[in-house]
Amino acid sequence: MCNIVTVWGRLGAQPELRDAGSSKVANFSVAINDGYKDKKTGDWVDKTIWARVTAWGYSAEKVAALEKGELVLVEGQLDSKDWTDKHEQKRTDVFIKANRIKPTTIRKRNLDDGGSSEHSETTETASAGNEKKIPF
Repeated sequence: MCNIVTVWGRLGAQPELRDAGSSKVANFSVAINDGYKDKKTGDWVDKTIWARVTAWGYSAEKVAALEKGELVLVEGQLDSKDWTDKHEQKRTDVFIKANRIKPTTIRKRNLDDGGSSEHSETTETASAGNEKKIPF
């Protein structure tokens, strides 16, 4: 069997980072946008699926530096945790145990503050138009 999950979406809130013995753990949620075309009306219907994610160690520290709304690519495995609620009902939480988290949002830096932005420089060069044209 193969248990591999890859999701790409936006952080639903600032990740919660805490100590777990000799390591760090971060819990967060990812909003995955999906949609479909309604057969009756022909309209596009947006749908958001929320995935709960747990990251450990370096990945936890890495994701804790990100902000709500940033795009992230999360790779990992589905995992579950059984627990009993206050009414003695058995419950199961399903979540993604992250192996790899990759931020995919391009952060724009303020050039007036002495920062540099590779994205801005690339856009400026491409807009000059006198150099080679970019094929895409």
